[in-house]
Amino acid sequence: MPVRFQSTGRGPGRGGRGSFGSGRGYGRFNSQSRRTGPKELKFHPLIKGKSPEYSFDEVLEKLVMTASTKKMDQSDDVIDSVRLMTPFDIDLLVPVEEEAEEDDETDRIREQERLRDEYWREKKKWDRRKENYNDNRRTMYGIILGMCTEAMKEKLRRESDFQTTLYEDNVQLLERIRKFMTTSDETEWDNFGLW
Repeated sequence: MPVRFQSTGRGPGRGGRGSFGSGRGYGRFNSQSRRTGPKELKFHPLIKGKSPEYSFDEVLEKLVMTASTKKMDQSDDVIDSVRLMTPFDIDLLVPVEEEAEEDDETDRIREQERLRDEYWREKKKWDRRKENYNDNRRTMYGIILGMCTEAMKEKLRRESDFQTTLYEDNVQLLERIRKFMTTSDETEWDNFGLW
């Protein structure tokens, strides 16, 4: 009769020291089980004595790619604004109703009606584009914050205009993030001491 070993009570095949990868150093709380690959591509503040793993431009490129894959109607306005780091003012594109310049009264009336119809079609398109732009701007705000580390989010939350200007303007939010990625609190005080 074959010799049987006493079970450890962990189920079949789980007795003894276990198989490869289950011994010392491979537990949930040991340093060997930590992820050792590259850090996630996120905006992170500069910390004195620690150089950032990714530049602002690298993370911005990833942000644009991420935003491009999101489902947003007429997203080009917001994405181009962020990509080029230039504010977009949709109010500059509002259509203007033209006046007919015909000499004959009946031709002028007919032309004016045609121009008015064209104006209202363009105005409806513009209204839809403005509504989509505002929705997309808020979506982009969420995407930007989603690509920030917790430390960066905390620095942004401490800003006095976080709930107003930085919420309304994606470019200013990114400019503030760029500032935090290139200067730390300590470097600002070091520069202050040079005066």
